[in-house]
Amino acid sequence: MKRTLVALSAALALSATGAFAAPAPANTAPKKGASCCAETEKAGAAQCNPVSETVVTLTGTVLCEHCDLHTAKSCNPVFKADGREGYLPFCPGTKDVDGVRAAADHGKVKLEVKGKVCRMKDGRELLVVESFSKKA
Repeated sequence: MKRTLVALSAALALSATGAFAAPAPANTAPKKGASCCAETEKAGAAQCNPVSETVVTLTGTVLCEHCDLHTAKSCNPVFKADGREGYLPFCPGTKDVDGVRAAADHGKVKLEVKGKVCRMKDGRELLVVESFSKKA
């Protein structure tokens, strides 16, 4: 009887551990209320192959296409530069997108970013941030 209870307890403990180790489901539906950017997974390592690059210093903020702009089904950070039309998506060459996004606090804090604007073959422009700082 004791062996059966021990075996049952062990099996229950293993199955409970497996339930906690299972990966969380992907965020597929828009959330209401607080932002869901923290729940996104990084996209695959895409390569940036620009036709031209321009060195820039821009002031603006980082917004999420899903949470802040409501223009996409999934979270994707973009830079809204002051005095510039549209938004600049981050190039895969930007190493600290999470740091830039955290510093901007969903559009509440202005940033000064230094880097390059890469023009792609299809005309899209991407931003490669090399350094950033909060603007007072």
